[in-house]
Amino acid sequence: MKMLNKLPIVSLSCRILQSCLKHNLVRCTTHPDTRKEILKRLLLLNHRRHAEEVAAGWVDDAGTVTSKGKEELRRRQQAAGIEEPEKKAGKR
Repeated sequence: MKMLNKLPIVSLSCRILQSCLKHNLVRCTTHPDTRKEILKRLLLLNHRRHAEEVAAGWVDDAGTVTSKGKEELRRRQQAAGIEEPEKKAGKR
């Protein structure tokens, strides 16, 4: 494996998959220590965002979306031009 980038946090190594040579596909992986660091940071970010959502009243402590959270989600989807999925017949 050839090291392409050796940064303090992110170091990538890439290798060409033999079974995909005709498609020029490349698989990139990270060093196990880097992967652990990335996952640790993502978990911390997830906890922070959850705390912000609870503080804003969008979800309760258990993570259940409140009516205020549903309104905010609809508002953001409309602003982004995302249509609400059609509701199934009989369910409201």
